[in-house]
Amino acid sequence: MPDPDNKAIKIGVPKESFPGEARVALIPDHIPSIAKVGLKVLFEKNAGVGSGFSDEQYMKKGAEIIDDREKLLAASDIILQVRGLGANLVEWKRDLPYVRPGQWLIGLFEPLAEPEAVAQIAETGVTAFAMELMPRITRAQSMDALSSMATIAGYKAGERNVESTHSLHCHLVGLHISTEHLHAADPRPNPNR
Repeated sequence: MPDPDNKAIKIGVPKESFPGEARVALIPDHIPSIAKVGLKVLFEKNAGVGSGFSDEQYMKKGAEIIDDREKLLAASDIILQVRGLGANLVEWKRDLPYVRPGQWLIGLFEPLAEPEAVAQIAETGVTAFAMELMPRITRAQSMDALSSMATIAGYKAGERNVESTHSLHCHLVGLHISTEHLHAADPRPNPNR
């Protein structure tokens, strides 16, 4: 665990370096609850832009914006990322020199697919928490990264592939979402209605 004698444990959120990755590991609305328990949040400049969050939004909620990625990594006790080493082999290797023993890394690491990456992380002396290995049980549901991402991917796939409101109805019924208002919008005759 990060040093408990430290006055404020620092959570660092670097900008995702995987090509095309727009997600961010922490949204502004969660910063006040983190600060409330005495943790400090550091954000790399523009880390949330791909997800639609500006540096100003993070600062308003209490985060400190750091321009330099290496300084952010070195200053953080806990590093939150969407894609860590293993899930971002090429780019994340550049960050390895800046992590230190005792730090926690939390994110997606693909440890079963990339055992060499796990070995590299272990050699640094950090503790890595692979969120994709979180048990998929009720007690751990709020930390289950795979189910939430699969749900979002399903919505996006359905959104892109829907050819008619009838198709949309089939998708949404499976998700137990009301579709009564969609029938009126579909001008085509449908014997199943």
